[in-house]
Amino acid sequence: MKTWSKEKVFEFLTEEPRIGRLASVTEEGDPHVVPVWFRTDAEQILVHTMGSMKKARNLRRHGRFALTVDTETWPYQGVALRGSATVAGAEELADQDFVEQLRVAYLGEDTGRPLGRYMAGMEGEHVILVLQPDTWHTFDYS
Repeated sequence: MKTWSKEKVFEFLTEEPRIGRLASVTEEGDPHVVPVWFRTDAEQILVHTMGSMKKARNLRRHGRFALTVDTETWPYQGVALRGSATVAGAEELADQDFVEQLRVAYLGEDTGRPLGRYMAGMEGEHVILVLQPDTWHTFDYS
């Protein structure tokens, strides 16, 4: 097994759209894991969602996350990250461009653009989950 640097981890997270599995803790202390689409910058992972969603409520309450992202074919590669999480309001990050660009990255222009516009226009509190990894474990069978 190889250990990746932080730079290699973020390179892996950005080289193509991948599904992440985001884990948080419910009010009752149970694990809650959901698939997510995400974008990154060099330091954090950003996930758009609605403030009423369980993952947003959990992260507001506990402020910690785990996220696993991996390839789906051999030779398998992936990373399991843990760290602190904050929930940013629409005025900070959740603008229409971010929502549209996220959908376009995963679905392509023809489907992603209209879906992004639709989702950005949904009523309710739009938020961005800001995930700051402080530890990670990687696996690389290549």
